[in-house]
Amino acid sequence: MVFRDGMQGAKPKARLDALPGFATPQAARKTMSPAGWGEIGRFAHQIPCMGYQPMQGMLAANSSRLPPNVTPNNLLASSTMRPALLLHFEDETDQAARIAVAAGIPTACISRHRFPDGELKLRLPEALPPRIALLRSLAQPNEKLVELLLAARTARTLGATQLTLIAPYLAYMRQDMAFVPGEAVSQRIVGSFLADLFDAVITVDPHLHRIQTLDEAVPVPRVVVLSGAPLLADLIAQQRPQALLIGPAEESAQWVAQAAARHGLAH
Repeated sequence: MVFRDGMQGAKPKARLDALPGFATPQAARKTMSPAGWGEIGRFAHQIPCMGYQPMQGMLAANSSRLPPNVTPNNLLASSTMRPALLLHFEDETDQAARIAVAAGIPTACISRHRFPDGELKLRLPEALPPRIALLRSLAQPNEKLVELLLAARTARTLGATQLTLIAPYLAYMRQDMAFVPGEAVSQRIVGSFLADLFDAVITVDPHLHRIQTLDEAVPVPRVVVLSGAPLLADLIAQQRPQALLIGPAEESAQWVAQAAARHGLAH
């Protein structure tokens, strides 16, 4: 007896000849599968967070939340990097919606499930346009790097030919050299990993100390580095006009100086 995975059209996954006590594949699944699974290898609950979010509903829901200087005519919208679709994960739905409104593009959410052994299963839309952006900020990065690997490789098989990573926080940029023998230079390793997956990277204030430009760390054809310092400076000047700006470390001096210069603040 052969059973099939629950997805329509999937190839046979295993044989139940060795399980003569089970009359049907469904009975085997019910008896042999861990709690919470509806069948071998698949969860019982419905897959959330799938499908395209059209721009009309997104504009109505989010336009009031945009800063006044952000419009659909800037950010990705006026760039040659403009994608046809923004992919994101469920925990970054709000951020994706704001970016998509500004860029004038639709979004699609990547479904994510965790199996009992810790493995992840992702599901993307069944067909993708050639130009795709993927939003994933890399705070707490280790598992998210696996998500990027799975999502980017899958996107290529579904029609994407140009992938842009939008990572407001870009992890593993601190370790740019081996300070003692045997240390891994994570900036170089993770940078090459991302460059193998993506054609472009957009990030905010990456941690660059001994290199001058981000493409030295992440060798993709195009990088865009934005800065949060001007917006932080505007907020500080509004709330504390005579503030003294102090950075947490020597490497923060560049951002502190940039923020201070915008409004003539001491630092």
